[in-house]
Amino acid sequence: MNYPVRCLCFELGDGFESLAELVGTACQRLQARDTPFNLLIADHGARVFLIPQKFSHRAALGEIPDDVVATGINPAVFEISGHLLYKQQEDYDAVSEAGAYTRSLLSST
Repeated sequence: MNYPVRCLCFELGDGFESLAELVGTACQRLQARDTPFNLLIADHGARVFLIPQKFSHRAALGEIPDDVVATGINPAVFEISGHLLYKQQEDYDAVSEAGAYTRSLLSST
């Protein structure tokens, strides 16, 4: 609740095979709906975060602010999980918590 990014978190239950089947089914359903997504596998494979991604779609519709598009970054799982990538020195120098929060909101559903 109250996180800037929506995702599904799958956790190991009765085994890795059932976890893989469950995550695989969810991924197939998103692919069938042409919904991009990212996966973050954590805790030695015992936890999988499935994060639907809308940044590319929103960028194509012109819904992403020009200053974010200008960075050349398509925020995805690394940015959402706290790893911020900047390609230009001036973007790095100008980074702020508010800017990082906004970028994560723009990338998710």
